[in-house]
Amino acid sequence: SVNRVTADNTSSRTQDLAAFNSLRSSADRPPIAPRVPHTIMELRIKASEQLSGQIRTLSAIATAELASWDGTVWAKAPTRSPAAAFLDVLIGTANRRPMPASAVDLDSLQEWSEYCETIYQGEPLYLFDHVVDYNTTIYQLLNSIASAGRATLSWRDGKIGVIIDRNQTVPAQMFTPRNSWNMS
Repeated sequence: SVNRVTADNTSSRTQDLAAFNSLRSSADRPPIAPRVPHTIMELRIKASEQLSGQIRTLSAIATAELASWDGTVWAKAPTRSPAAAFLDVLIGTANRRPMPASAVDLDSLQEWSEYCETIYQGEPLYLFDHVVDYNTTIYQLLNSIASAGRATLSWRDGKIGVIIDRNQTVPAQMFTPRNSWNMS
């Protein structure tokens, strides 16, 4: 509420005018309440001649905390692994309708996680540092994550997983004149 601190003017020739330069309020609660757990960044900025109005650019170094394969179990930890992002899109908070873990080929994801974590020049071989700030489908996002870790989306025995694209020492199929015909 606003209260006048001076006496009312009784003159019919004088007009009183009040104006707000700014109005600030605060509430002791989160500014937004998303339906699913979400990352929220809070800033405290002192306005100056260099900054007035809105922030046009902002940079941050952030790491996702997801279920990550540690060699024995999937445990929540800060990670940049494509396998952890892939699993989160399937069964975690990144999916509005998560799949049951029984529908995921965890063996292929564990193998892929270990493959991505192979150290090359002091860093893991494959990382996934993507920010999804656009509309997409689960299928398109899974394909994007898989390609970042040099893998392909697969369905094996009714479960979704990945096939790693790497050199194979044993051929899976050979095409010869014995098992093919009319080849050109």
